[in-house]
Amino acid sequence: MIDEDASIDVLRSLQASLEELYDLAIDLDVSEFIVSDTVRSYIPGALEGIPEQLFIAQAEDEVELALYIAPEILSSLDTDAPEERLHAGNLEDYWIALEGVSHFTFLVWRTQRGRPVSHLELELQAEVDKFVRSWQLLVEQGRPVGLSGRALCRALFDSYEVRNDIPYDQVETYRMASVAAERFCRKLVERYTRPYDLTTVRAEARDYYRQGLSEKMRVA
Repeated sequence: MIDEDASIDVLRSLQASLEELYDLAIDLDVSEFIVSDTVRSYIPGALEGIPEQLFIAQAEDEVELALYIAPEILSSLDTDAPEERLHAGNLEDYWIALEGVSHFTFLVWRTQRGRPVSHLELELQAEVDKFVRSWQLLVEQGRPVGLSGRALCRALFDSYEVRNDIPYDQVETYRMASVAAERFCRKLVERYTRPYDLTTVRAEARDYYRQGLSEKMRVA
């Protein structure tokens, strides 16, 4: 049985971790935009089998949002919390959930500032978020800086494959996002492994977060 209160706590914790990492102030609670399997099935564009999906609809001068993250993933993260110990057994679920919250947070932050955001940029920033936040967690948990950074790069990028259920016309977007994110993340590891300076890593990640897509692609 899925504990809804526990799932809400997981979602809020993920959002808070991104807001702290990037020094953001998002006045919307991601947990209030989560939809169930049943509701998702009625939303146009819903993809069966996808464990995470952000839905965006433009309604006159407003943007309507809904976020789906598979309930079993949130339940798993509640019982095996990455904040306590991030490991191979919970890494994939952590990345899936964090990606969904990343999409929500980045889109809201950009929209509130009147700045457009493309699908490519959403996916690119989510890949960077997954790497930077995971690296931060591992270092905080006492893992070797260089080894953990390189291991995360291998896990996130070396064996990257676009899911078979992603629509064909979106495949190239996901591939471009992964390639650009990998270049930025590997540069972070090369620059800041010796010595590891969390303040400097965070400052560079925050600067990257605020750049436009063309700037991010040039950095990559």
